[in-house]
Amino acid sequence: MALLYTSNCSKIATVRSKEIATDTYDILEKYIKEYGFFLDQEIDRLFKYLTNISSQDELSQYSQNLETRLEQLSTLTEFKRVFECIEGAKKVEYWRRKFNEQYRIMSGVMEEYHVSGRTKEELYSIEDLMNSNDAFEAEQRMENFNRVQHELVNDFTMKDVTEKVNEVRKRLNNLANDILEQNDFRNIENYAKKSPRDLLAKLEKAASYRSAKYSPVISSISEDIRVYFEGAIKNACEASIDKRSAQMLPLQAALRFLPDNSQKLLKSQIDELINKFIEDERAYKRELKGYLEKETTDDSTIQRIGELALQYTEERRHESFEILRDGLIRKLDNHWKNIQDALDKEDTQSATNNMRQIIKYKEYVQNIPE
Repeated sequence: MALLYTSNCSKIATVRSKEIATDTYDILEKYIKEYGFFLDQEIDRLFKYLTNISSQDELSQYSQNLETRLEQLSTLTEFKRVFECIEGAKKVEYWRRKFNEQYRIMSGVMEEYHVSGRTKEELYSIEDLMNSNDAFEAEQRMENFNRVQHELVNDFTMKDVTEKVNEVRKRLNNLANDILEQNDFRNIENYAKKSPRDLLAKLEKAASYRSAKYSPVISSISEDIRVYFEGAIKNACEASIDKRSAQMLPLQAALRFLPDNSQKLLKSQIDELINKFIEDERAYKRELKGYLEKETTDDSTIQRIGELALQYTEERRHESFEILRDGLIRKLDNHWKNIQDALDKEDTQSATNNMRQIIKYKEYVQNIPE
């Protein structure tokens, strides 16, 4: 209104009034243009700031400030001469283009983030498959991922996704070696918790897809298992008689966690050895029992009992040693009783014979109680 009024006043014939009106018009026009420039600068400042901040609190505050400035610019459309003075239509059109452009950019970014999220989920699922040694599924899923990524690579190149892709690919390339390093089957008693059968089945499946990569792993693990079983069988065979069958039982229990072909190779051997060891132990105990139950024993028998006592001590065969020791205590107690009875009956010969037996035991057998 003021611009229109001063503009009309400038048409008055009086020179002085015309000059005053013209000066006033110029001042108002300058002020309005400066205000328009101020609004434009504020909108530009707030717009640039908003496109670069990440703080939610600041985002809310600056969004409100920007909205206020845009409303102030938009309100000026009600004043035609003022709006024309600040080139309002040009400014509104400029900012409309800027906001549309930013919207397209943000839409692209959001889509990229969505794709990034889905991509990472796929990569995490491949990692899970590798963690569980499901090599076949991991290889196939990675191949499918590569095809999809090839179609998207020109549109989406987020750095964190690219790094994750490279990380997963590198790990998949080394998966065969990692499986070898992370699966140690030396402890046969752990086969129930970590089954070689399950792992080899997964590797057989993977080898049907990537033979050159996984077949050597299968061969290596199978050979390791064979060596571990042979070593365990050898140790059992070299153990003391009363421990052999016990050492074979974990091997027998572990058989069901081996592939069928390995089971066939080992089962008959292990079953045969267990039966043999059980029978050997029984025969050994029968022999020991026979020695201990004899009423009278010759020097060679007593010497043999002494050898057994020493052997049991060295091999820490506590059960066998206790059986022997208890038997000897009974025999010695019986000899002392016989001596007492013989002396009561004045049977010197019997007392002498029993004493000779006691002396022989003392001579040949270690750790005999007094």
